Amino acid sequence: MINDINHIRKLILVRHGKSDWDNNLSDRERPILPRAHKDAKLVATEFKKHFSEPIHLVSSVAKRAKQTAQIFENELSEQATTFLLNENLYTFDVLELVTFIRKLPDQWQNVMIFGHNPAFTSVHQFLSHKRIDHIPTTGLVYLEIENLDTWKKAKYGKNKLELYAKQLR
Repeated sequence: MINDINHIRKLILVRHGKSDWDNNLSDRERPILPRAHKDAKLVATEFKKHFSEPIHLVSSVAKRAKQTAQIFENELSEQATTFLLNENLYTFDVLELVTFIRKLPDQWQNVMIFGHNPAFTSVHQFLSHKRIDHIPTTGLVYLEIENLDTWKKAKYGKNKLELYAKQLR
């Protein structure tokens, strides 16, 4: 089902919460800090004020991204229709992330992706006319891409919302 006659697709990028560097863990296994749990809940709660539609959640397999996504899934429980982990989102490369977005199922109109910089900031630059120098940890950017009947053609969208935990605290 298409949102409306303009075929609007909504893409929300969420950078994982601040990770714990104190333990001698691999990059994939680093968890988020206790503060990041609070930050993720704060950003998710604020996001719900701006977005009430069903949404598919897809996260990187890295522990810090997965933990952040699980907090959002809990906060968006009435809206979250899918929660998936995907190995391809454990990337820091813009082209790999754009490829992932362009392979999203066309029946998904609203998608929230959890992952990593610098890919997230670069993809935002690629898909939006608004420049953001750096998406901080637990940062959320929401883009609407109009007149798009398939994710394969995703090119330019409008920056609708930016939420950063440090601005909401």
